[in-house]
Order: sequence, then structure tokens, then C-alpha cells
Amino acid sequence: MFLFPTKKEKPAKQEEGPLGVTAAPKEQEQLPTVIQGRPVGSKEEARVAIGLEVVGWRYIYQKAYYGGSGTPGGIVVDFLVLTPGLMTPLLVQSRYWHTIRSRESKDFYQISRLSKIPNLAQPIEIWDYELQTIQATISLLRQRLGSG
Repeated sequence: MFLFPTKKEKPAKQEEGPLGVTAAPKEQEQLPTVIQGRPVGSKEEARVAIGLEVVGWRYIYQKAYYGGSGTPGGIVVDFLVLTPGLMTPLLVQSRYWHTIRSRESKDFYQISRLSKIPNLAQPIEIWDYELQTIQATISLLRQRLGSG
């Protein structure tokens, strides 16, 4: 299994509960800081990378189409999963950015453009609230993609 570089976490602060009792620190996830030589865009993307490795799918991280983010109208696919036949674009979306009306129309436009590329399957959007833990991410990837 491939091991991702991870960021050293500072010990979690212990929270004080009722009557001044100190609670145990919450368990920390060991998430990668770099995927395929590129800095990780979010915790959710890090969880998806781990999930894809666990489920057994190969992928390309941050695959650019139509010139990528540096070109007007360009698209960056978070994960291009190398599924048999047609490759599957996975788009990790956050409620914060992707529910803004202007962003929703841009997402719709980008997904429709990706849908027209001959060697790509229909893009799959995965939302941040579906990726709260590594275990939830693995389950979701198995549901949406199956096992590699």
C-alpha cells in the first residue's frame, strides 16, 4: 500500500468538561499533505486519496482539461479515476464554495463540458459532508465506484 507524506500534528488540546474534568483528546486522522507531488487542496481530498488507495482504484490527481485553472473556461478535475473503459472524473465539492449561485452555474457548465469528452464517464460529484471520516469516504467510494 502506498504511504502518503503526512503533516506532524501537534497534540490536541484537552477539553475541560463539566466540573473541570479533562476529557481525552479526540483521535487525529493521519492525512496526506501531498498527493502525486501536488499539495492537498482540502481534508476531504486527502480522505478521497486514501479511500481510492484502500478501495484499489488508480487515479490522477488534479487533472487539467481545456487549459486548467489558468485558462478562462478551463477545468481541473480533482480525481480522474482510471476505471475500465471510460475514466471517471470525481469532483470533490464543498457546500461553502459550490452552493453560491454563480458557482453552481459554473459547476453545471463544467460538468456538461466534461460529459462531452469521449473517453470520460459521467462526472461524479462528492460533497464535503459525505466525507467526514476516512471510513465514511471508503464506504461512499465503494458505493459510487465499486472496487478497483
